[in-house]
Amino acid sequence: MAAAEDLRAAYKQGWLCLFVGAGVSQSCRLPDWKELAKGVIDRTVWRYKKTDNPLMPILLKKTLDADFPLLSMRFARQQLGKNFMSTVSEALYSSKLIESDTLRAIVGMSKVRMICCFNFDDVLEHAFEKGKRQFKSVTEGEEIPFLSSDTVIFHPHGYLPRRGRSYARRSRDIVLSEDDYHSLYSSPYSWANIVQLFLLLGHVALFVGCSLTDPNLRRLLDLVVKVRPSHTHYAFLPDPLWPEAH
Repeated sequence: MAAAEDLRAAYKQGWLCLFVGAGVSQSCRLPDWKELAKGVIDRTVWRYKKTDNPLMPILLKKTLDADFPLLSMRFARQQLGKNFMSTVSEALYSSKLIESDTLRAIVGMSKVRMICCFNFDDVLEHAFEKGKRQFKSVTEGEEIPFLSSDTVIFHPHGYLPRRGRSYARRSRDIVLSEDDYHSLYSSPYSWANIVQLFLLLGHVALFVGCSLTDPNLRRLLDLVVKVRPSHTHYAFLPDPLWPEAH
């Protein structure tokens, strides 16, 4: 297959970079987007159980559950304030995690030196440590280490590691609610967008665990096509005919 040959050549030459999405974290038993939002919302609504109106938490949760997760998370951020990040961390790491085959395969790709991780969990870093691979996590505002000999893991949506595991390296904020995405879309020169364009324009990208439905990512891909029409990227996507075929 031509795609497999192109990917193999890019990997051998050191030009392959990975874009890692929620599917990789889910394979390690982390919650998906809706499950995470529900966990944060449940913890936010709990704050209202001490109000004089006993129906308030019930009505509030019913309203939030019927809403879009992005809007619900925006409400949670407003209500929780400085406790928002710790609440997200509690909901994110509420289950016992495993190291999936997908994660081990990523760590085994020794010639991949650039990874853009849209997840803000630390399962990728933990797997690199376990596999004794040198890496550097980079978050918003930090210098891009173009010439690093270590594998660089970019976190354009923020980084929220578990307590006791490089917790001091956590981002000041994470992209999770509706207003976060509005801010990201409205700033074409933001650090997150610049990092993604740097990788998409200078490397052959392989998307793993990404749905490719993020409007901002699709906008950047459209821009790359205009600048480099012949430049090709690849993605692992589920086969919609898989149930019928098996």
